[in-house]
Amino acid sequence: MKLHISIFLVFLLIGCSSKKETIKEEASITQQTEQQIEPPQPPKTTTYKENSTLVSCLVDTLEIVDDYKYKITVKVITAIPDDWNVSIIEPEQIITVIPAYLLDENQNIDLQNPINAKLYELRNLKKKGFFIGKVTLARDNNYYITKVEAWQNPPEE
Repeated sequence: MKLHISIFLVFLLIGCSSKKETIKEEASITQQTEQQIEPPQPPKTTTYKENSTLVSCLVDTLEIVDDYKYKITVKVITAIPDDWNVSIIEPEQIITVIPAYLLDENQNIDLQNPINAKLYELRNLKKKGFFIGKVTLARDNNYYITKVEAWQNPPEE
């Protein structure tokens, strides 16, 4: 009987000590797992840089959309890429450009701004009028004229 009790106590001690080791291992695994888990990171967005080209163009058509907006269909005469990028426009290409006015702090078009004033003046161009400016291809696949260097209507016949 003493032998049975001794064997029982040995198994009981072995079982209790192995349970303590298992609990310690589980606790250490839990701590390691908690340390390895990081908060989810938002996906990294790709940077997007608009590509612009300095162009000289001849006007084909001009469509007034509203008080400030218009669309000009032009034939590109020369195209020089800006900032050593690849040119988004080639000579002889026909494109439609839209003005990209700079907005003030209230999100309104400020015609006192010299850039906006020149963009607004382009509304006065006639067929075969000429302008030099900077054109940007935006994410929406529209060509925007962002800066006007000079413009001129053709001589009256």
